[in-house]
Amino acid sequence: PLAGTTGFKFCLLAMGISDNVCLYGFEDDPRNKVDARGGHYFNPKHSQEEAYDIAWERIELRRYEADDHVRLVPSHK
Repeated sequence: PLAGTTGFKFCLLAMGISDNVCLYGFEDDPRNKVDARGGHYFNPKHSQEEAYDIAWERIELRRYEADDHVRLVPSHK
């Protein structure tokens, strides 16, 4: 990807300065019918699809979680 979202960039920064990073709201939220298009940017006018690779970011966050670098905390429960 040419650019990461500001949330993803902050995650990388946080991992660089802390060994204990918990992220709220970065998971796939089943309440959002168009979640694959960019999570909380549900309005098509504000879609991130063209600017960011959201699917790649989510794969990377799950990989970081599997490697115990971050903990993704569900915000929808």
